[in-house]
Amino acid sequence: MAQDYVILGFSADKWNVYKAELEHDFSADKDKLEICSNYVTDGNEHHGIGSAGVQKIISLARMLKCKEIWGKAESYLDETEEGKERLRNFYKKKGFVFEENNDYFSMKL
Repeated sequence: MAQDYVILGFSADKWNVYKAELEHDFSADKDKLEICSNYVTDGNEHHGIGSAGVQKIISLARMLKCKEIWGKAESYLDETEEGKERLRNFYKKKGFVFEENNDYFSMKL
């Protein structure tokens, strides 16, 4: 069984600056929150919005009593190798661990 969640962030002038789409899989052998998409809108990067969003995701996962948060690191704005590495570093700084293939990340709770 699964439940979907969306976290939105807005600026003071009511512009959407952040969106995360999540899926909580709470079947018998799992209790994981998947980050399906997680992004700051173009032009709003480097202001701590993504970091604040990840903290909300972690808080939601703890509230739902999830055992793990996971996702795939995909950059929608910068698909270069440098952009992918920046994204991996972002998640690593937040406490996520990457698998050997460097695409999937997770955090045990």
